[in-house]
Formats: sequence, C-alpha cells, structure tokens
Amino acid sequence: MSSEATRDGELVLAHHHPGRLRVRSDRFERDSATLDGIERWLSDQPGVRLVQAHAGTGSVLLLYDPSTVDGGVLLAALADRSRLAIAEPDRSRSPAQRIFDAAQSLDDLVLELSGGRWGLGFLVPAAMWAGSLGSLLFSAHRRAPRWDNLFYWGVQLFRSMNDDRHSRRRRHAGDGD
Repeated sequence: MSSEATRDGELVLAHHHPGRLRVRSDRFERDSATLDGIERWLSDQPGVRLVQAHAGTGSVLLLYDPSTVDGGVLLAALADRSRLAIAEPDRSRSPAQRIFDAAQSLDDLVLELSGGRWGLGFLVPAAMWAGSLGSLLFSAHRRAPRWDNLFYWGVQLFRSMNDDRHSRRRRHAGDGD
C-alpha cells in the first residue's frame, strides 16, 4: 500500500481532475468483498463511465462525465457507502515548490539589495552571457558549452524571466488610462 493511506478507516484522494478520480484505502486491500460491492455500486451511478478496482493496491479508479456528476459528490458518496472517512489532504509542499519558493525569495532579496534595479531575471542571464564570452575567448576544452549556446540560452532565459514582469507593468499602466 502506498504511504498515502496511513490509517484504517480513511479514504485517500490519490488523484483527481474533472472526469477522473482515484482513491485508495487500506481497507480495500484487506476486504475484497467490500471492494467488489463498491465497484458494482459505483458502476450503477449516473455519470460514471468506468470503474476499476484493484484489491492489491487498495485503489479505485473512476472515470466519469463531469457535466453529469460532480467529482466531490462522487467522493462523498463513496466515503459514505464504504463507511470511510475522507482523509485530510497532505498540506506539505512538494520539493519542486520549495525550490521555486526559495528562488522567488532569493530574487526578492536581490531586488531589495539592489534597490529594485536588478533581479535574477537579469543577473542569471548576465552570468550566462559572461560565460559565453569566456567560452569564446578562453575555452580550449570540448566540455565547456559553446559560447553561442550559452548566449542563446541567456537571451531566452532573460526573455522568459522578464515577460511576466513586463506584462504586469503593461497591465498596471493600462489601469491608469
């Protein structure tokens, strides 16, 4: 069983987007009769297109028509029918989100220290441009990136990191008209 369902008596929402819902429970792993009954019951619900239940993983996959039935309603009905409490979602941030937040904090710090003149949207591409110049002038190694590649990616990074800032400025300037 995955670490998502940690206590007996809980129904864990493993994945959901409109039209597709996956839940897991330790109870479904141990009690295949209950799982079979849930699978049959769900198959008869309006808007449900497909139900796949797997006792080995304790999971139930539902494909449904979101224009006919709401995923939250299906989840609540499934929890009620199986007599399981819906587990509270894990509120911890993903490693990618922590990295993004750290980069955003670093950008804020650089902007503050430079009086708003420079941010990572300028400094990172500038470092890449300096690396491209160094590669052009001094690199005899094949392992160093080619100067034109570094320069190109510096330009692309500069544009992508600054597009958001420029679009915010344009929207803000348009508000004053």
